[in-house]
Amino acid sequence: MAKHDAIHCVGMVPIFKGLTNENQQKIATLVHESRLTAGDYINHEGWSGEKLTILASGEVKISQTTPDGHEQLIRMMQPGDFEGETVLFTDGRYSNNAIANLDSQICQISKHDFHRLLMSDNQLMLNVINQLGQRLLVLEKQRVQMLSSVRERVANYLYEMQMQKGTDCFRLPLLKKDLASFLNTTPESISRTLKEFSNQGLIRLEGRQMIEIIDSSALKRIN
Repeated sequence: MAKHDAIHCVGMVPIFKGLTNENQQKIATLVHESRLTAGDYINHEGWSGEKLTILASGEVKISQTTPDGHEQLIRMMQPGDFEGETVLFTDGRYSNNAIANLDSQICQISKHDFHRLLMSDNQLMLNVINQLGQRLLVLEKQRVQMLSSVRERVANYLYEMQMQKGTDCFRLPLLKKDLASFLNTTPESISRTLKEFSNQGLIRLEGRQMIEIIDSSALKRIN
């Protein structure tokens, strides 16, 4: 990876924000780049490993296998997101599956190098603690949402997508089967709920993936 690409990759990641340029450049020298084709595994649940992965471009699906053998979608990595923190601070076995959803570029840094960086930079250590705390908050929110109705889960998801993207009209980032996995329901229930919201004038469906939010306040009240 060219040095300027590595620095760009490092600069995208929340845990490296606020570090001095000198330290960001130091981290960039430790980063290794790989290109993935859609469907390639970065890591698999139970695999041993010792690398933190940063997504530079593309999209990566993070999932776990449920006790009954089904795939449970945890989140979708977007550029700037990172994965693999469990192997950095545990026995070195991945707890999630990480699969390229699109052709992607990743940057990786070894556990050994990352530990040395943590010991030498207090700001980096604070950033890591902050980001892991944010992950826990998101997981707790997802756990609570699983106790709500499918209607509430879908409404909350659409409202959060609208806030995140900053527009009323957007393409659903997940296929219905993946959205169903993420919201712990079925594709049929997703389709039925979206059609219900459309009939009630809350949203407008445009094709298979495009959504226009018509009544954001009503969606928020469903939550």
